Amino acid sequence: MIRSQKAGCAMLAGVIALELFLGTACSNGNKNKASQTSTENTNTESVTSGTTTAKTTPEPTPVPVDPVEQEAKETAEKLGFSEENLHGRYDLFIKYADRVMNNPKLGEWRAYVLHYFPVVADHLPKEQEADFLDKISSLRMISVPIQDATGDFNAPGNTVRLYNDGTVGESDAVYTTVLHELTHFMDAFADGKESDELFYAGGRFAYEEELTAQDWEEISNAPKYPTYYASFITEGGAELYMSKYFGVSPRSYYCESCFLTGYESIFGSAALDELFFSKDSTMRFITLLKDMGYTDEKICKVIDSFNYSTYSYRNQRPDDMIAYEDVLVDMYEYKKGPNWKEDKLFCRILKMLNNADYFGPELQHGELRNIFEPNDMLWNWSNGVLHQIDEYSDQMYADMLVVMIKDDTPYLATRLTVNDGPEDMRPTAVKVEYDFDTEKVQGHEFITYPYPKTIPSPLPLGKELDDRLSAFAHDNSAMHNQTPYSGDAGMKELYDRAAEIGNKYGIKIYVGKDMPEYLERGDVADAKALNTALDKVENILSKFPEGFFDQLNYGYYSRFEIVLCNWPITDELSVYYTEDGYVFHIGLECRSPKELESLEERLIEAIFTAVDKKLINYFENFDSPAFSEAEWKTLNPVEFSYIGYAEDDYEKNMYEEFKDHFVSRKAMINAPRDRSQLMTALLSSKKLTKPCQDKAEFYCKCIREAFDDSKWPEKTFWEEELAKQIEKTEKKAA
Repeated sequence: MIRSQKAGCAMLAGVIALELFLGTACSNGNKNKASQTSTENTNTESVTSGTTTAKTTPEPTPVPVDPVEQEAKETAEKLGFSEENLHGRYDLFIKYADRVMNNPKLGEWRAYVLHYFPVVADHLPKEQEADFLDKISSLRMISVPIQDATGDFNAPGNTVRLYNDGTVGESDAVYTTVLHELTHFMDAFADGKESDELFYAGGRFAYEEELTAQDWEEISNAPKYPTYYASFITEGGAELYMSKYFGVSPRSYYCESCFLTGYESIFGSAALDELFFSKDSTMRFITLLKDMGYTDEKICKVIDSFNYSTYSYRNQRPDDMIAYEDVLVDMYEYKKGPNWKEDKLFCRILKMLNNADYFGPELQHGELRNIFEPNDMLWNWSNGVLHQIDEYSDQMYADMLVVMIKDDTPYLATRLTVNDGPEDMRPTAVKVEYDFDTEKVQGHEFITYPYPKTIPSPLPLGKELDDRLSAFAHDNSAMHNQTPYSGDAGMKELYDRAAEIGNKYGIKIYVGKDMPEYLERGDVADAKALNTALDKVENILSKFPEGFFDQLNYGYYSRFEIVLCNWPITDELSVYYTEDGYVFHIGLECRSPKELESLEERLIEAIFTAVDKKLINYFENFDSPAFSEAEWKTLNPVEFSYIGYAEDDYEKNMYEEFKDHFVSRKAMINAPRDRSQLMTALLSSKKLTKPCQDKAEFYCKCIREAFDDSKWPEKTFWEEELAKQIEKTEKKAA
């Protein structure tokens, strides 16, 4: 539906432009003709009169330019984004690019989110734009080692995690994984809030809000929790749309994406768009199977079977598994009739699917066995097609050709590698225009991935860089002129003190009933505990030099906020998107002596996590930065890689092996955590090993460079502590 609307708008714009052009041309033609006649007459007269008249050619009337379109194209050019990928959604692109460029939580992956826009342009309904753009503003992408995955997306937290060390390289794995996960993000929010959990109870499929008390009793007594979610659509669709727009052919979830291609060949591309990007994909799929005559029991088996294929390592194999191929044949017969064996495109999809289906459930349609071919025959077919391409002899294909469909046009595709040639010119995939009836190649296209370029573009040292960096500084005077919260007279002294400390250091401190609106919650801690917490907060803030927190109000970030409460949402620094910009937020638990005892260390780590984000914001503008993840990596052993949130035994063993380079086991999660843990240990006067001292010395220099230290002492508190430790280490070594 969206694609039709977009095409209609483009056609309408074209018609308007064409009418203007033709109208102008027609008018100019008449004027030219009249002018020529007049000139001829004048010239004739001039022969007898002895006078001459200069010929004049009227200026052509310029075709009006849509200012929104012009702005979108200019913005795209500045960001290194091809205007052909705007897909006519000019107003949306302007807003989208603004949200992407100003979201610091995207980190090193910002260019990828911008690169993803064509999918957004084609599949985001107009009425969902505002909510979706807010999701873009709050989207968080982090690089961290993940167990059992190369990437994942968490919809409630609006977070994409990528198995990466923070350096974005140009590789097939990085490119396709990032765009696969962004498709999960698009799927989650393109159609508004995703539907609630779907249950089978009371002899029906129903959402949570539709369940009765009797249904809940049935659910509680069921041997298996009866919830149903079509994971095979979620994962297969993410891989399939990544391939349609970027990766050319699937890399993972092959059966799932192939099944959806079969669905698309039967029902059409628009139907697949609606199924995948809908917030109720599972219910839509169930409704289709019901219309096809499937019983509820069989529908449950289909979903269980397909989900097992998707996540076999997570689930137990169900009894009486149902094959993808059988369901596709049933769909074909329901929609198109019984002649599926004569449909060469459909049969090619079935062959692909069977070749990749490792679980081999018993087939319900026995005639399928007459269609299937062994793996070597499929490779021979694939190679035979590719031999029709002139350049085939120079290529080495990584995968067998697969059927893809886009906008109801089927084609073949595969990825490839090349043995030699300039890296930036290396083809990475091929699309083949193919006639499935005659089995002839009609054309082909070799494709080189347009890896996203870093944005913002780094600059060399000079005035342009200085101007950009100075523009990032913000006025933080409001944080030095706060008025105490007045909505709770019983804790007035507490609010006065929180405001006094906040005004002194240029931060916001929330206590008692004074809670930030973006948390959407209230949590009042005990006044005595809060006063103790304020003592500890003030002690830590006093260790930072004058104007330090004013300089955290920089670039993407608008202020640093501390919330003292009983039940913080998280005990780590968060970045919240608000109308005033992005806010550093740390919730510090105050409900027990144990939590109060660790409050100082938690606050220090939060502050240096914010410092790390400031450094990234600052140094990403340099073409030769003093601080980068690549530079930091050189301070660790060559054989070490950060471990993410690993199992306890593995984490323990890794720490035993590399403990000289890390202050704690938590420091091995990823590089930003390593740095915040390191500086927390330093400010807490914990003894550092020589390798940790070297890392701290490097980091302290980077902090100096990214901050205006003109009013700082010769040595900050942490630099003084580090100098003492280095001196002791050198004396001991001597």
